[in-house]
Amino acid sequence: ISQPNKIITTILMGLEALYTTKDCDLAYTLRMRITTLFNILGITDISILNIIKKGYDVRSDYAHGGIKRKQKWKKLLEIGQFENDEECIRYFLNILRISLLIALILNNKTINNKKVDISYFQNLIDETMLGEQNAKIQIKKELKLYKILFNFN
Repeated sequence: ISQPNKIITTILMGLEALYTTKDCDLAYTLRMRITTLFNILGITDISILNIIKKGYDVRSDYAHGGIKRKQKWKKLLEIGQFENDEECIRYFLNILRISLLIALILNNKTINNKKVDISYFQNLIDETMLGEQNAKIQIKKELKLYKILFNFN
């Protein structure tokens, strides 16, 4: 792979579109919402939080013309215990794939005769982070039929 930094940047931009809004701390919100959602799915690997953080560092350095691309990429591979660039990219693509599927499932709703948008997805995750059991139950209920699609391996 000739430009893994560029690929990770593109993947993380996709994740940003799903998980963040303009008026939030992008890096923090992104990793917290992803980790929360994946915990609901039963993917409780704590390293997801750190891998997303390091991936975001790579994305920021690349997007803003930083000069530490090789060091940041090496740190990401180390933190994630990835054997090579392809394994790392596959990991992030899996996160994006699962996130897209869940966003499509949760947003394919009409509530009180009104079609919901991506903020519905984000709010359910936020409510879960705040300990709202109803939000967590609702996410699990909505995703129950599709669980086979969320294999993270």
